[in-house]
Amino acid sequence: MGETWINARIGRRTLISRLLRTSGALALGVGLPSGVVTSGYAGAAKKDTVVAALGAPGNVADPHQLTELQHAVRHIYEPLVVRDDELKLKPNLAVGWEIVDPKTWKFTLRKDVKFHNGEKFTAEAVKFSLERIVNPDTKSPQAAYLAPLEKVDIVDDYTVLIRTKTPFGALLPNLSYTGHMLPASYAKLDLKTIGEKATGTGPFKLVEFKKGEAWTMEANMDYWGTKPKVNKVVFKEIKEANTRMAALRAGEADVINGISPDQEEALARDPNVVISRKGPAVMTRYLLFNNGRKPFDDKRVRQATFMATDREGLAKTVLRGRGMVGKAPISPAVFGHNPNLKPWPYDPERAKKMLAEAGYPNGFTVTLMQWAGNLYTADDLVAQALIEQLGNVGITVKLDVKEVQTGVAMLIAHNYDFNIAAWVPMTADGDQALFSPYRSIPGGNRSFYKNEEVDRLLDEGRASPDQTQREKVYLRAQELLWEDVPYAWLFHDVEALAMRKNLKGVVARPDNMVRLFEAAIE
Repeated sequence: MGETWINARIGRRTLISRLLRTSGALALGVGLPSGVVTSGYAGAAKKDTVVAALGAPGNVADPHQLTELQHAVRHIYEPLVVRDDELKLKPNLAVGWEIVDPKTWKFTLRKDVKFHNGEKFTAEAVKFSLERIVNPDTKSPQAAYLAPLEKVDIVDDYTVLIRTKTPFGALLPNLSYTGHMLPASYAKLDLKTIGEKATGTGPFKLVEFKKGEAWTMEANMDYWGTKPKVNKVVFKEIKEANTRMAALRAGEADVINGISPDQEEALARDPNVVISRKGPAVMTRYLLFNNGRKPFDDKRVRQATFMATDREGLAKTVLRGRGMVGKAPISPAVFGHNPNLKPWPYDPERAKKMLAEAGYPNGFTVTLMQWAGNLYTADDLVAQALIEQLGNVGITVKLDVKEVQTGVAMLIAHNYDFNIAAWVPMTADGDQALFSPYRSIPGGNRSFYKNEEVDRLLDEGRASPDQTQREKVYLRAQELLWEDVPYAWLFHDVEALAMRKNLKGVVARPDNMVRLFEAAIE
């Protein structure tokens, strides 16, 4: 994975001339606001405060109820293990662990850690927090990550045994994303009160949370780890990307996310802004085929469609460095990635022959579903370019833009042809990256793909505590998927953050998390 800092002017004339050699559908058009509304961005210019303006910093203060990315919450609460900026698993509130037997893990806890309310972090907190997540009464959106959990046994104040119903090799990566610790005393509180109190062990304490507006936090100077370098951080929720960009330029925000290639180009010309890139990210973008509906029930049609897409050209001209060509079903940033698969070439003529062999010598007409609001970088431009490319081999594509809720309902009902979307395995592990989308059980498998050997391999990968064996089965599963093409894997995204040049200690991460633990303003 490579990291790039951009603070140089990008040649717009060169860029436009390159783009003009592609479809007119790829034409640029950046509309920047002429003014900035500064009310509500309190303290951005102060050296003791860092303001992050994000599209979705988090929607609830109860860490076990969160359905969005955990940008803000992770500054308040902590799990037993974490992934660092390179996505390597590291001890956190647990200092060590060992596998006692296939269904029992022993964790040794960090001592001298206190919650923000002064309560000690002990085994009681671990037992309460993890069992709360899987308790059906909690209705936690994160329960699936710990579904095999049976119970947590306390050995002593700083040792626990996590027992699972079945062997669970993905426990550590899943704990790195979920399993945020709450004080044991909170077992007496109801859901609403836990969210309001928001007491964790993290480097920042919650001062105020206004849903849909902002999280305001102050430094926890009693933090067990490296002390914060600023007195306050603010996570502002600003949905509109151009508004975030304007706030950054005006100095009313110190860091923003969700910038498009056009916005990145414009910001790179600003002498007060730097851009941090990290790629490949854990996200993989794809065309999701309905494997249970004609014409994509035929593997030859799926393969032909894959070969009709010029992914290299799209990565260069549309994403402009913000996407790496998909060469496997999962990203190189994810454990279990297979780097040895033979690439599917861009070969329109061969695609036409395969379509004819499949019974479609004159092509066919299908509908491509796209999410409204450009959920992913340059989604609209990618979709338009794909429509043109597929048309070159006789596939006529109608575009149907849907709100996410409506579109997901259509996926569940099998009522679609194919969909341009993405999968973001936040655990950075092959289990989440492969099991949900490809295992032939109800749930995340929206393609209705079924391969018994893939099912067997994914079950083995989930269960095995042997990481070498897990990697081996994920490599094999991807070989089968690569041949079957239930999806056409387009890109692995490259994440980017734009920030004021005087902000230090903040970098883009492959998991898209904005982490201000070491943020400082010079």
